[in-house]
Amino acid sequence: MVRRTLLIVIVAVSAFALACQQPSPPARAAVALDAPLAPSAEPTKASTPPAPVVNRCYPLGKPAPVVAIPVESGQSLRTVCRGLFDSELRAVEAALRKQYTPHLVPSRIFVSFSCVPACDALSIVLESADEREQTLFLVGLFAHGMSGTDYDTTALRLALVRQASSRTGYGSQTGEVFAVEAAHGPLASSAFGLERVRTALAATIQEVPLAGFMGGSRGTSGTHHLHRLLRDSCSLLDQSSDAGLLERRYSGLNESTSATDSALLPIELASEPILNAVKKLHFGQPAASSEAQRFERLLFATRFQSTFANAEPWLRELYLGLAARVGEPQLVPSILESALHGPKRQQELAIDALAAITGWDRRLDPEGRPRDLADVAREYAAECAR
Repeated sequence: MVRRTLLIVIVAVSAFALACQQPSPPARAAVALDAPLAPSAEPTKASTPPAPVVNRCYPLGKPAPVVAIPVESGQSLRTVCRGLFDSELRAVEAALRKQYTPHLVPSRIFVSFSCVPACDALSIVLESADEREQTLFLVGLFAHGMSGTDYDTTALRLALVRQASSRTGYGSQTGEVFAVEAAHGPLASSAFGLERVRTALAATIQEVPLAGFMGGSRGTSGTHHLHRLLRDSCSLLDQSSDAGLLERRYSGLNESTSATDSALLPIELASEPILNAVKKLHFGQPAASSEAQRFERLLFATRFQSTFANAEPWLRELYLGLAARVGEPQLVPSILESALHGPKRQQELAIDALAAITGWDRRLDPEGRPRDLADVAREYAAECAR
């Protein structure tokens, strides 16, 4: 028993002595908190994210489209009608009867009036274009607050200026340039007679043949096309679907027939006082920045979207000429259609507009020579579709 105990003690002492002979691990060196880290033998390179691909048609990103509400000519979105002044009704009827030349013999002339929405006119938009004069005139009147008595006016006027003898055909040929002017300013409703304008806008003149009419009509044939539109709305820029709206338009020859006079005379009677008042404003170069530029471009964009798709070729060319000066990226898809599928003159003007709007000019080759129109149009289409 004593021997076993002594043996256990000897073994324990030997194990302890052996453990004491093992070297202890080296002490960690103290590291200063502000000491720089030693570089590793093979540093790992940080992965650089690829640069985003910029669409050269839309360097700031694709914009939201401009939405124009389709409303048939003469249609009102409200059923509540306002009362019209008897004096204005009589004045408009007298003016229409004086200007109207009877075309059917024998016949009677009738003047009637449709509903004028029972609300203030918060915006009034006018379009006037002439094929022979190669002019396009856009006017927007935007009411202060919610009362249609005082307006901020924005007007854009485009004209094809012939600086030398030109070849036949549409558009700006050699020696011709598009001149663009803009005007801004306050305009009181009393300056153009708002009541007379709204009453004339609601008027219709119609010639009805009487018994004994044997057919045929008097009139003159037209020599060139006109485009007239006047829109009276109870919301700014007609962006609200419940806005009261009254619109009249005419696009056709400047002929004098029963149908043409019935459609055109009320619009011209309503438009004339607005045009006379706006022409007294100071016209100059379109605004380069600020609130004035915003109204110019918004007016043009909404009218372009409403008119361009169904316009005659001569009117499309005028709109494309103006797009090169005040067009916005929202219009690029519509302009591309003309660049790809329009007649040659529309292609030229559309590509000019695309170069101006996007700031990306593909019209010339590296040697400065004009490139093929179809190639340029396809390049714009491919880039803008990305």
